This record gives sequence, C-alpha cells and structure tokens, in this order.
Amino acid sequence: MKNNLKSETVYCERFLSVFKEIDEKNISSYEQLQAYKHVDLYTEFWLATRDWVYNVALTSKTSNNGKEPGNLYKIEGIVEAGIADKKDVRSESLAHLISKFDLIVAQPHEARKPYCIKLVNNVVNTFGRQVEKIQGTSNNKTDNDVFEDSGRKAKKTHGVTIISLQEKAKGKKVSAEDACTYENLIGDNCTPESKYSLQEDIREGKKVLLAKLAFLSKDSCRTLAFLSGHLNINPRVIAKLLLKKGIEATFDAVRKYTAETCEIPVVELKKVVNTENINLKKDPFKLSSNDEKTIADKISHLRNYGDDIISKKF
Repeated sequence: MKNNLKSETVYCERFLSVFKEIDEKNISSYEQLQAYKHVDLYTEFWLATRDWVYNVALTSKTSNNGKEPGNLYKIEGIVEAGIADKKDVRSESLAHLISKFDLIVAQPHEARKPYCIKLVNNVVNTFGRQVEKIQGTSNNKTDNDVFEDSGRKAKKTHGVTIISLQEKAKGKKVSAEDACTYENLIGDNCTPESKYSLQEDIREGKKVLLAKLAFLSKDSCRTLAFLSGHLNINPRVIAKLLLKKGIEATFDAVRKYTAETCEIPVVELKKVVNTENINLKKDPFKLSSNDEKTIADKISHLRNYGDDIISKKF
C-alpha cells in the first residue's frame, strides 16, 4: 500500500513538474510545445502525462469525496459490460487530456491537477453511461431475451439446425411483417414426400439432442452446462442467473428457452435436464464463492468436459 502511494506521488510530482517547465518557457499552446526546439520537453510531457493518467487518474478507488466508486471500479464495470477494454479507456483518456492542453496551461498552477482529474473522469463517465443504459434496458428483459442476446441467434443442435418450416425466414433487409416462412422458400417442384423428409430431418435433430442430454443426465450440472453451450449462451450469463435466481430457477429458464428455441416440449426436457442429481453440499457450481467469474469458469469446465464425452459417444 505504501509503495503504491509512493509511486502515485512520484507520478504526480513528475506530471506537475513538466507543467512548471512549460510555464518557465512561456509555452501557452500545444502548437508551441510541438516546435522542434521543445522536442525533449514535448517527449517528457507526453510520457509524464501518460504515466499520470494510467497510474493515478484511472486508478482512483473513490470519487466525489468518497461518495462514489472511483475510476478503478468504474473501468471494471465498463470492461465487464463489454463496452470497452481497459486499453480503450486508457487511450481515450490520454488523448482527451492532451487535446485540452491549451485549457490546462491557462489554469492557475494549483488548479491544474483537479482540472485534469475532471477531464479524465469525464471520459470514464461517458463510457459508464453506456453501461447504465445497457443495465437499464436489461432490467426489462426476460431470461429468454438475455439468452438471445448472449449469442443464440440460430436454432442449432451440434451439427443440425433445428427450425420449424412455419417459422419466418430471417433477413437484414426484410421486416418481420413481410418475411415469408421457410416452407414458402421450398421450390414449387418439391413433392409432399420431400417436405416430409425435411420435417423428418428436423425431428431427427431433436432426437439427437435429447439423446445427448440423456447420456449426460447422470450429472445434472454437466447437462446444464452442455445444453447452455449448445444454445451458445455465454457462461457469464448462466453464472449471473445462478447467483440471482438460484439453481432450480436457472434450470427452469434454460429448459423453457430450449423448448421455445428447439421446439422440444418442456415435459421431455425435464426428463433429462433436471436437478435430481445435484449434491448441494458439494457446491458443484461454486456458488459459495459468490463470484461470477469463478462460477463461469466452472460452467466452462463442465461444458468442455461434456463436449469431450459427447464427441466420443456420438
């Protein structure tokens, strides 16, 4: 802790020292700083500013006199929400600060550091507002909506696409109201026998999925992990649902989504995707950690193990 504070002090002193030298040379604009005769000072300014932004301004643990979380935790939320990665936030903050050079040097010496902190905070808060927007929208979403957003766009089983011939075909340039069904896309010369064959292929795909789930069903947790992977649901989404609603509700949500997506009756899914074999004392999903990443990693492990077993059997 003391080393961190010492490092921050060094970065701050170097940052403010550069501006002191800039004042001594009567530089009042970024254009003047870029003059060839100031090349060494310009280099030092850029390096000192980068280090201060990366290691001080963006690592604050609190803000607004301790009433709000600092940039360190805000950035974690931004990265977790998928808005931007840490590198993006860093580069945006640095670029924004440098672009305001003329305004910074116009400030009194003692006001420069608070002003620069404000500039960096504005960048982080801009990213943060995007997170709030996503979270506000997600509060109104059903579990199915969340699963859909997680990447489940096509109705698939491993190696087989499961669709209904009465489902409307999807396309970027056609509205849902104007879209035709998949059956409409079948050529006029397609015989009743051919249509029957297509429907049989769809039914066979469902049977294959149920057979795989049945094969894994002795381990309920592995079955859920495998099925969520089959549906392209991100492990973090399942982890979040487990923490928020519990095991039983999560199994129920995934079954309902599978029923809607793959057109398999819930009653059939309950036979092979259930919580009967879960020993809560062993904490199979690592829920006691209360950590989303730890739980997601466990789900990924179970999923990979299930995929490996299925690949050898089917």
